[in-house]
This record gives sequence, structure tokens and C-alpha cells, in this order.
Amino acid sequence: MWSTVRFRPRSSLRGAAPGIALALLLSGCVVPARTDAGYRTDASMALESATSATRTAQLALQQWLQGRMPRTYANIVVTDSESSLGPIQASFGGVDPPNRKVDSLRAEVGGELSDAADALAQGRIALRRSDRAGAMKAVAALGKVSSTLEKTGAGVQ
Repeated sequence: MWSTVRFRPRSSLRGAAPGIALALLLSGCVVPARTDAGYRTDASMALESATSATRTAQLALQQWLQGRMPRTYANIVVTDSESSLGPIQASFGGVDPPNRKVDSLRAEVGGELSDAADALAQGRIALRRSDRAGAMKAVAALGKVSSTLEKTGAGVQ
């Protein structure tokens, strides 16, 4: 009635090749952008993604402050928003500007992504402490950072 299924491990690494390739890809390789336009597109995408993360966290905090969202759920949303920013920073930071003309863009976007990370951390900490005053400050900081990200993103292209 019961059949036995036997596991037979593969002796080759053929099945592991995609995983190994992905690990090498994500291991922190820094690549140069080929053109100013390509670099500006990377910057724009990073800013757009960061804006989404900060606006999402801001909304979750506002909903919690207004009693419309449980703290545990707001914590998940804010924490996920904060966690999503790390890869955005790493991805943009891992692309070298193609020339000195866009070095200032790299510095500006990098600084704004760092400011976004700080505001997200401020919101997470306030939320986990059930610190309503701190959460209100974080909402304001996230709003300011989001507006700056949006404005910079609109001017990049």
C-alpha cells in the first residue's frame, strides 16, 4: 500500500548553477554605467522606489496614529518598507558614474537615500515603542524625505 520514494542526490553541480550565478551577481559587484542617460535612469528608478517605500511607511504610521491600523500590522508595513530600502541603496551605490559630470547626482541621490533610511528607522523605532509623539515626528520626516525624493526624481531626467 505504501510506496517508498528514494532520494537520489545529483552528483553534478548542474542544478546548482543558477543559484551560484545569482550569488555571484549579488555579491557586491560594482559596475560602471555606460552613459549619462543610463546613469540618470538608474538614479530615477532608485528615487522612485525609495519614494514608494517612504510613502507606504508614512501612510501606515498615519493609520496607526488615527487608530485605523493595529500596531502589529503597522510594524510589519514599516519594517518591510525599511528593509526594501537596503537593496535600493546597494543597487544604486553599486553603479559607478560614467564620468565626473554626474558625480554630483551620485552624491545627491546617495544622501537622499540615506535620509530616507534614517526617517524609516525613526518611524520603526517610534512604532515599536508605541511612542505617538515620535511617530508623529517620523510621519513629518517621511513626508519631507518623500517630497525631496520626488522632486529630485522629477529633475533627474
